[in-house]
Amino acid sequence: FTATSSAGFALMWEIVYVAASLRLPICMAMVNRALSGNINIHCDHSDSMGGRDAGWIHLFSENAQESYDNAIMAWRIGEHMDVRLPVMVNYDGFIISHTADALHMLPDDAAYDFIGKYQHKYALLDVENPITVGPLDLTDYYFEHKRQQLEAMENARRVIPEVFAEYGKVSGREFDLFERYRSDDAEVILVCLGSTAGTAKVAIDEMRAAGVKAGLVKLRVFRPFPHAELADALSG
Repeated sequence: FTATSSAGFALMWEIVYVAASLRLPICMAMVNRALSGNINIHCDHSDSMGGRDAGWIHLFSENAQESYDNAIMAWRIGEHMDVRLPVMVNYDGFIISHTADALHMLPDDAAYDFIGKYQHKYALLDVENPITVGPLDLTDYYFEHKRQQLEAMENARRVIPEVFAEYGKVSGREFDLFERYRSDDAEVILVCLGSTAGTAKVAIDEMRAAGVKAGLVKLRVFRPFPHAELADALSG
C-alpha cells in the first residue's frame, strides 16, 4: 500500500507504468489535487487523469465512507488471480481528505478476513522455477505482455462487481460500477466523479422540486471504463 497526490504522483510517472506492466497488485490512495498550474493545492483530478491509461484500475469516492470501502475492496480486486493489476483509490483533496466525517468501519478481523492472505503468483527465490523480473522487453514480447495486461483489465470488469457484491454482504453497503440517483425518469442527467456528487444530489432535489426532471449518474469505477453499462443508463 502507498499513497500520493498531485505532483508527487507526476514525479513517479515511470514507476506507475512499471507497476502495472509487472502486474503488481499495489493499492494506492490518491488524494486528487491540482498539478500546480497556476500554483494550487486544492481539488483537481488532473493528477489521476494523467495516469488514466497507465494500466491501473481507478476507483473514485464521493466521501470518506466510500474512500474507506474502496480501499478495502481494492485489495481483493487487484490481487485476484485473473487481474493482478494495481488499484488507485481516488478521493478529492481537502474536500474529503481534510474533512471530519462519520465513518462506519469493519472490525479489524472482519476486514482482514475479507481481504484474505496474499497469494504470490511467483516466488522470487524458487530456484527450481527461476523467473526474470523487470527484463528488457523488445518488440517480439512487448506486445504479448501488453496484450495480457489489457486482458487483465477486461477481466476486472467481471471481478469488480463480484467483489462489490461480496463486500456488500459483509458491510451492509451496496456498490456498483456507478450510482444512479433519481435518474429513472430523468430528462437531464449529470455524470460526475467524486465528491461533487454530494452537492449535485442536493441540486437535483431542488430542481425536482422546481419541476425539472433531473438525475445523476456517479461513476465509481473509471478504469476499466464501464462504457456499455453507462450507455445503457443514459439511453433514455
